[in-house]
Amino acid sequence: MTTPFFAEFLPRLKTVSVCVEYPSDEITSLQTDKDGANVVLKRSNQADILFRLPVRSISSFEIDVKSVSKDGYMAFKLPVCPNDSIVESAERSRTLDSLTTKDAFLWSAKELRAVKSEISEENTSQIGFLCAKCKELLIPFSRVRRIDAMPSEFWSEMMEFWHCERPETGGPNSYETVRERFGSFHPRKCSLIVGSYYLVLNAGDFHILPGANGGKYECPFCHTSLESSLDSSSNDRFPKWNFLLRNGKLEDAMSFPPYLYPFSVLMDNISSSAIRFFDVHLQNSDTSIVVWCFNFGLDVTSAQNGRIMHNCLKIFYQDAKAAIDAFKGTRIIHSTLRLSLSRMHTIVYINSSQSQTQAYQRLNRHLKTGRLHICQKDGSRTIRNMFGDTDTTCT
Repeated sequence: MTTPFFAEFLPRLKTVSVCVEYPSDEITSLQTDKDGANVVLKRSNQADILFRLPVRSISSFEIDVKSVSKDGYMAFKLPVCPNDSIVESAERSRTLDSLTTKDAFLWSAKELRAVKSEISEENTSQIGFLCAKCKELLIPFSRVRRIDAMPSEFWSEMMEFWHCERPETGGPNSYETVRERFGSFHPRKCSLIVGSYYLVLNAGDFHILPGANGGKYECPFCHTSLESSLDSSSNDRFPKWNFLLRNGKLEDAMSFPPYLYPFSVLMDNISSSAIRFFDVHLQNSDTSIVVWCFNFGLDVTSAQNGRIMHNCLKIFYQDAKAAIDAFKGTRIIHSTLRLSLSRMHTIVYINSSQSQTQAYQRLNRHLKTGRLHICQKDGSRTIRNMFGDTDTTCT
């Protein structure tokens, strides 16, 4: 039977927080191994149990079992190895600004401009965005004239939120005038405006046809409907998972995971408004949850698979209606998010009953715990739907 545990690397504190559920009276010693990569739990007349850490700690660091034990579990913190390059890199890169910069997202404007620069006479008709269904070229980069990053979707709210003085009214610099001037923009001909999980473009400039099967747009080759929505300026916004991206190396086209959608929306909200509490709703559904974005940029390991999950967004959440109603009755500042989901597996979290110890859940009695994370390409991650019970595997 697997011993429940989890470990979190907290880059800004330079510590690893560990929780292990195991009877302390059966433990003879608890310490890190000689490499500092694992915690070793030694028992009398039984094999040792190893718990993998997300980053290296100090080698042979001993933990006083009695002082960290309580009610059948142990919770303690380990110092990280000061010479570990991963620790140093994470400390520099896991700031809020670095995690929310427009260049940090997959298929950013910077990344797409680099792909466009790879065009040559040999591959000019092959580089660009393909239909995710039939893999025919829909947006040839040879036709794209300009690629720009999308400004924050919440810039107007941010301007109002951070205004240190009462905005002028009725003049050329009034809030209403500025919002009207910059609140309506449209992509130029044959241009792409790149958001964290979507592209804004003029469909008529590329191989995208008006839909004939109920959808607004479709692929002209296989007639698959392409998801789209209208932004506040009535521009067509296409989720990136409609497409595959083929670069100049002409390797296998890359796909965009839909589960990056909620991660991107939450991080954009946090960076623009500093709000950490969200009332999250599914559009056209009565399903909702309250989410508290507690921490970000974490590396995590657990007993569920023992693999390192990088760059997690740690959330506390509550999905019971009574608890949600009680939360709304408080004075906690929060934002309401309505997520448009055509695929239920686009919002995911690590199943708390499997990846968290029961002890950790007792420490957080009023809120459940989960982690939104970006699945890496080094293997699969088992994840669970935030709004249901269906397991899904990301690759």
